[in-house]
Amino acid sequence: MQIRQILLLLYGLFLFSSPMMFAQNSSSLSAYKAVWRDYYFPLTKKQKENIEYIVSTLGNDSLLSIAGKKSSLQKAGGQIAEVHPLQFLKFVFLEEKLKASIHNMKGRSWVWSEFLDGLKKSLEMESKRENLTEDLLEDFALQLNLSLLSIDRLVKNKKWGDLVDFLIAEVPRDGNATRYDM
Repeated sequence: MQIRQILLLLYGLFLFSSPMMFAQNSSSLSAYKAVWRDYYFPLTKKQKENIEYIVSTLGNDSLLSIAGKKSSLQKAGGQIAEVHPLQFLKFVFLEEKLKASIHNMKGRSWVWSEFLDGLKKSLEMESKRENLTEDLLEDFALQLNLSLLSIDRLVKNKKWGDLVDFLIAEVPRDGNATRYDM
């Protein structure tokens, strides 16, 4: 299979028409819109597994492998639809392997732009719901050992891409920072 054909297959995977990233059916979207996503609600074991699966797959697997996992990625995305986007990011940036995976994903421009578009939509929805409060941002910054001022400025200005870039640049990786790079 040629790269062009693989990219066309992947195009169907990355139609981020909602903040749910991978959940594509309209009943999931309706249910999502009705759910208040609570940043302070702890992630379940299944949610953590789904986030690990999505981020690791998109960051580390080949494009052909990602295309073959379209259905399971969509299912995993649907199962994390109720996760607050900052809770999602906090989990990713507290897990060493996921920090490496998101860094790898950023190096894959097409995968990265589609992933980031979905994340931006999710953050924008929570902003419109006034669900990015000062206390929430304070906890987020504290958990990741970052400056609240920097986080607050990026969120208040709705610089979602800059926020993720800031996290990638500023959340330190432990030990040998290149050990997971692919």
